[in-house]
Amino acid sequence: MARLVRSLGFDPVVAGTLADGVRLQPGSEPFGAYVGAGELRAMLDRFPRTELGRAVGRARAAASTASGEAA
Repeated sequence: MARLVRSLGFDPVVAGTLADGVRLQPGSEPFGAYVGAGELRAMLDRFPRTELGRAVGRARAAASTASGEAA
């Protein structure tokens, strides 16, 4: 897939799994940003330290704990 993206003249940025797509949602730093691949990667790397990133981390931890308790 990266080869196709490059052939179209773009720099591919692997953003992770489908669940990691939350890093691109409205309210996140990269949403609507017009930046190069390097800056986009930096934004994605910063996500866990943002307010939204911490909220997502807490929600995922709570869901993981709840699913462990249900087992």
